[in-house]
Amino acid sequence: MMTRTITAMFSDRTAADAAIRQLIHDLDLGSDQVRVHTAETATSGSASTSAGADTGFWASLKDLFVPDEDRATYAEGIRRGQFVVSADVEEGMLDHAMDILENNGAVDLDTQEAEWRQSG
Repeated sequence: MMTRTITAMFSDRTAADAAIRQLIHDLDLGSDQVRVHTAETATSGSASTSAGADTGFWASLKDLFVPDEDRATYAEGIRRGQFVVSADVEEGMLDHAMDILENNGAVDLDTQEAEWRQSG
């Protein structure tokens, strides 16, 4: 069966972790099929320069198959301390997986982007 990678952003780690637990439990996913991306994972944990961190992070976002128009929003969210969850889900389970993400507090990207534009 074909799998697709879905991605959602959360404003706090507790919500992201709850979504991950539910995805693993309800969809019977392996822990290697669900990932969380944070500012720490984007900088690879050492004294790398911000340019190097951005390059590594952008590369990881490309690996998520995030649409180009959303990639900058996810990057900005991570820079602002948010958490991006991605999961490899069978196509027949996509709707259920998206419901899990939304029910656990996934951020609406358009609304979040508008708020950031207003606040600078």
